[in-house]
Amino acid sequence: MEGQSSTPARDPYVEYFFSNYNEATGKTHVKLQIEGGTEYPGAHFYLQYPGGGTIMDFGEVGTGFETDIVLPLGRWTFGMYNDGLTRESQPFSVKARPSAPPAGKLNLYRYYNHITNRHYYTTNWSGLGSNGDNYELEQVQGLLYDSPGTNRSALYEYYNFSTNDHWYTTTTDGWPGYGLQGPIGYISTVQTSEANTPLDEYYASATGHVYSSPPERLPATYTLLGNVGYLEKKVDTSPVPVYLFYSPYQTDHYTTADPNALSGISGWLAQGSEFKAYITQVAGTVPVYEFYYPGDHYNSINRTAVAGFPGWSNYGIKYYAYSEQVPGTVPIYEFYHAGGGDHYLTPNPNIANLFSGWSNHGIAFYALPN
Repeated sequence: MEGQSSTPARDPYVEYFFSNYNEATGKTHVKLQIEGGTEYPGAHFYLQYPGGGTIMDFGEVGTGFETDIVLPLGRWTFGMYNDGLTRESQPFSVKARPSAPPAGKLNLYRYYNHITNRHYYTTNWSGLGSNGDNYELEQVQGLLYDSPGTNRSALYEYYNFSTNDHWYTTTTDGWPGYGLQGPIGYISTVQTSEANTPLDEYYASATGHVYSSPPERLPATYTLLGNVGYLEKKVDTSPVPVYLFYSPYQTDHYTTADPNALSGISGWLAQGSEFKAYITQVAGTVPVYEFYYPGDHYNSINRTAVAGFPGWSNYGIKYYAYSEQVPGTVPIYEFYHAGGGDHYLTPNPNIANLFSGWSNHGIAFYALPN
């Protein structure tokens, strides 16, 4: 990893959540409640689409404000600046609401807090939407039932206010320090043809409880505590193209599985697709995380790749690829241009020989060829 910044580590307080998603226009009302801190008097707050420049400057707003605005889907950065310098910034995503579950079922939404490194699970979409209280939607973990039945048990949520840890269990016995928040749905206690996906409980002292289903593989710091029950999980396992975009203005390459990720954002050139990956995890694959430093997008299968490098933001899971080569896959190489501060992913191992300034940082992961 390369890159540095003098940006202070403290983030402004931001609470943001969906108000009204319009399927036809692909736009969402986002309410922002912001406290900026007083050490930067006269600071301006702004919103920025990554790579698209500042698109909304709220001007001098003192120490905080509240607003309700309409944003298209995509990855945004909220920031604060004064004296011509960005003082603080915080990324967030505006995502479409996942499809509604079948009758009698509930979506189990999984969120991640990039500040506390804690996970949160709920069946209530309106509570956080795609974001809220620094939690960001990662995925729909699977389906719960909305009522009791044979071989079903209520799934209870407990919360520890001291550690910000959420714990989910089918018992009401409780645990010291955890307060019962109530049931969030009903989970199958046996594996059936419908509820066929295990929901396993893991714990790490630094990051709390995580509930995972195969084929997801968690870091070695997590200890498996046991099985909670079984979910229904239907996913599309077809590989999709990963598209490449380039900004000459910022000398920045950007890869995404969403062909419309930069739709309507000026300054980006579509470069086509160089490989395929998965938008849902299949056996043998691992998450590919996106990190952002102003002027540079970087992808890695290492969730802590930017740890210790100020100025980088973790934008979460973008797609899934292989950490080891399996039949039918090809290496995807990471190149870095020190002069432009730009990371670039490609299956072509000869980029450094064809274009000056690029250095080969080795194999980033393995993916399917086009």
